[in-house]
Amino acid sequence: MHLTAAPTDGKTFRIMVVDEDIPLAKQLLQHLQKAGFQVGVAENGERAWQCFQKLDPHLILLDVTIANMSGWDLVTQIREKSLVPILIVTSTNSIDDQIRGLKLGADDYIPKPYHTQVLVARTIAKLRRVYRYGSELQKAAKIEVEKNSFAQPAAMPKGWSRCDECGYIGPSFKFEAEDSNGRRIFVCPHCKGRTMTFSLG
Repeated sequence: MHLTAAPTDGKTFRIMVVDEDIPLAKQLLQHLQKAGFQVGVAENGERAWQCFQKLDPHLILLDVTIANMSGWDLVTQIREKSLVPILIVTSTNSIDDQIRGLKLGADDYIPKPYHTQVLVARTIAKLRRVYRYGSELQKAAKIEVEKNSFAQPAAMPKGWSRCDECGYIGPSFKFEAEDSNGRRIFVCPHCKGRTMTFSLG
């Protein structure tokens, strides 16, 4: 089994959404793309398996109630080849189903209905923990900044910021704080540095 390597050449992280509810999947796709991700969408198990092999995603958002191959079988099949994070996002949310999904190898179980922005935030949090936005991504960012002091860090999602002192990367709101006079300032949550680069958008 392998874990897809974090992109270091300016490419973005890839997310696969598997949901037979096409309008809902498209809405989620738009939010993920706005956050700076490349997204592949599949509406059934067979297409999901093809998409998985072609896209080689960094994270999968999966509704288990899909046709042609059950979501449970898809999780099992993916786990035979990959350690990619899998978040089950479904209305099938009994205790037994949650335990089943986690035992098969899913990393989290998120019930529907969900708030799209919260789901995107949880996706980003999982990517940060698994792929450590502090290693390969930051090396790439450092090379880019050295080439051009005004360059944006490679592969930094829209609406994110990078601390120029320690290299920590995260959503811009994580850097927001107030000084003793109640004025809005930006401070790195990792090293408390105040020098940073902001992504556009």
